[in-house]
Amino acid sequence: MFKLDFSDNRDTRTQGLSKEDRRFLNLAETGIHRCDDGHYEFPLPLKASFRGLLSNRRGAVRRTFYLKRRFALPNNQEFKEEFMNFMKKMIDNG
Repeated sequence: MFKLDFSDNRDTRTQGLSKEDRRFLNLAETGIHRCDDGHYEFPLPLKASFRGLLSNRRGAVRRTFYLKRRFALPNNQEFKEEFMNFMKKMIDNG
């Protein structure tokens, strides 16, 4: 009785795939490969109308400026050391 009340209670075995679903499955079947380090790489399933990402350079430069200002404060030397150690670990680990 309640099965008719919910739209998600449809038989998915008889429902066809959308164009985007078929495109995604094709991308998954042909695009996945294993890298030399053992990880799997999968291409991003972007829409055909995707024009690329906007530049975030201005925001990154602004955040760097504020971080440098924060490092210069006399009571933030511990923060600066922790941040530098963290970044060194990240760079060392690739």
